[in-house]
Amino acid sequence: MLKRQGIHEWFLWTEPRLGKVERALAQTPKIERKYVYLPMKADWLETFKAEIAAFPLSKFADQVDSMVHLLHTLDTSNRLTVRLSAFPERPKAVN
Repeated sequence: MLKRQGIHEWFLWTEPRLGKVERALAQTPKIERKYVYLPMKADWLETFKAEIAAFPLSKFADQVDSMVHLLHTLDTSNRLTVRLSAFPERPKAVN
């Protein structure tokens, strides 16, 4: 259906080799180093933070898993992320 609607190019099929917990552990250093930014205010923010804080013992983990997949996708060079960077560009030093 997505192919027929012409919007399939924004979707990347992934076949995870690890479980949710293992995938999250692989991305944890970015979160601990504060490389992941969240908005100051959003209707969904408290629910999102609560799910992250309770992971992996929470009943729900879909938002955590989605975030982890996004972070992993940003780590890899592919047709959608080749021009993206998780880090802001720094101005070049002037000699």
